[in-house]
Amino acid sequence: AVNSQQFKICVENGDRPDIGNIPIDRPESTDVLLDLMKKCWHKNPDERPTFRKCVHELSSKQSNEHDLRFAIRALTEKVHVTIAP
Repeated sequence: AVNSQQFKICVENGDRPDIGNIPIDRPESTDVLLDLMKKCWHKNPDERPTFRKCVHELSSKQSNEHDLRFAIRALTEKVHVTIAP
């Protein structure tokens, strides 16, 4: 498990989540989340969407809450943050 201090250090070092292990047979709703996540982790902070834009993008995708919760659960089970010793 990663504590908040380790997470902070990773972010400050420019580390990003490894999304390469996310299975191809994922729910379609997951693609919306992956795209948004990539935008939020953009190297240039000025290119990252605001929270308001994130909410708007998720709301406009016509995904129901159940699909999004399922997609988030699938992502969190497949994507792990690795902290180098």
